[in-house]
Amino acid sequence: MMKTATMLAMLAALTGCGGATPQDAATIPVVSDRSATTIKPSSSSTLPDSASFSAATPRAPNANASMPARSVYDALPDFNGLGPLRFGMDEQQMQKAWTRPLYGAASANDPNACYYLRPRKDEYSLLLMMEGGKFVRVDVRKDSITAPGGGRVGLAVDGLRKLYADRIEAMPNKYDSAAHTLRVIPPHDEHARLVFETDANGKVVSWRIGLPPPVDYVEGCS
Repeated sequence: MMKTATMLAMLAALTGCGGATPQDAATIPVVSDRSATTIKPSSSSTLPDSASFSAATPRAPNANASMPARSVYDALPDFNGLGPLRFGMDEQQMQKAWTRPLYGAASANDPNACYYLRPRKDEYSLLLMMEGGKFVRVDVRKDSITAPGGGRVGLAVDGLRKLYADRIEAMPNKYDSAAHTLRVIPPHDEHARLVFETDANGKVVSWRIGLPPPVDYVEGCS
């Protein structure tokens, strides 16, 4: 009898101190009060460090995160220049328009003499000719860069004639009578000209586009 009374007393005490039962807790509404006083954690509370907090915090997506790095060869030469680089610009204007380094420098003794700038420091398959302090010509020796109208390094003479038809002017090659120098007149009123150089087998080995007379320099700046 004493055991029964003791157990009943303990059960009553537990019921009074334990609060709501699981069933009661499920029916208690959650109230959001913006004016409630913030409870500061005690010194023993465990808080996430700044690194884990930053990683868990949602951030606005970076628009460039999934974009591939832009290649210098994304800009294709045309009868006005190369991408944002327009024939007639000076070097300062070109550096500003390109937004990336252009390698090369004018002669300290004669800044108006012919020289080349390069979009890539150690590559010479795409060159930008400067003369008189102005951008005048693009030289290409790379088969992945296409000329206006579709011509490129590796294409045969017959292929060029199909692309440019009656706009091609054939000129004698300065060094090899079996090779070809083919000059293309632009389709509109551009002042620039497009010139293809072939080997003795009739394959394009290089091409250039620019303003005359620099576009017709066979040796470039040499």
